[in-house]
Amino acid sequence: MVGWLLPLLLVSLAPLPSGAQVQRAPGETLAEAVPGWQVVGGKLHRDFRFASFVEAFGFMAQVALIAERLGHHPEWSNVYNSVCIDLTSHDRGGITELDREFARRVNALPMFLSPLADSRAAPPAVGPCRTSR
Repeated sequence: MVGWLLPLLLVSLAPLPSGAQVQRAPGETLAEAVPGWQVVGGKLHRDFRFASFVEAFGFMAQVALIAERLGHHPEWSNVYNSVCIDLTSHDRGGITELDREFARRVNALPMFLSPLADSRAAPPAVGPCRTSR
């Protein structure tokens, strides 16, 4: 039932080396260095779709562990089988290396659920996450 938890813990709780910086090529923007993510409304943004609410919620639990490990929490929303994530560093006024590291770790999560969980094939983002109604 929770056989997926061990790989999750290994990926999401891996320590971030002290002073670690995510490397990028000269001239590469913050978003370009993180496949599948876009800059929308000044935030690093990605939409995910799953086969069910349970799978979407399981994914959110994995992302929550990443957030706790990095001490950096996303703006996100969930509607049934979809999850929207926006990353920005409010105290720094925009997207930072920490946001990119967060996105990289989300990208590294095992997509163990259904074929629909492979959000790399999801349609492009349509806008920032809905954080209020």
